Amino acid sequence: MDINEQAQVIEEFLRGLLDSFGLEGTVDMRVDDDVIYADINGEQTEALIGPRASILQAIHELAKTVVQRKTMA
Repeated sequence: MDINEQAQVIEEFLRGLLDSFGLEGTVDMRVDDDVIYADINGEQTEALIGPRASILQAIHELAKTVVQRKTMA
């Protein structure tokens, strides 16, 4: 799975996460030097950060796991 396909998997995961939390927002993805950047924008998306960015870190780990599982399939 190339980097662009990985970015697409992450984008789908993040959009699903927004839906699951009932948050309105947009997910903007870009790939730069084999690094995937995801920006989530919306009025209520600060709920995805959490205290000490704990929720944000958890989302990062989940996104990595989703990509790893898709890569192994």
